[in-house]
Amino acid sequence: MDPKEVGRPTKIPRFPSLPGASDWISIYKALLDHFFPAKEPPLSRGRLSRHPTAKPLVKEEIAHALSKSSPSSDPTPNGVLYSVWKKVTSVTPDILLHLPSPLVGFG
Repeated sequence: MDPKEVGRPTKIPRFPSLPGASDWISIYKALLDHFFPAKEPPLSRGRLSRHPTAKPLVKEEIAHALSKSSPSSDPTPNGVLYSVWKKVTSVTPDILLHLPSPLVGFG
């Protein structure tokens, strides 16, 4: 062994070795493909279709759901108090029957 080489650190290659990559361009492409693979095309958006087993709402279901809610509880997600919905259904019972029915039909 040559005395000049004793105590010298081994030479570390400047670029990592990757299978099939011999120069910096092929290393760049291999790393790019590995860390940023090509995305699959997004699924096409289909149209909504009616749920085959969805049954239409009936007044009793709505009345039962409203009877379980407290008039002093927090408002519904749309900001309307349950007491307002109870009053609306006491005056015009069919209104809540027709509002959500199309949504229920689509499941």
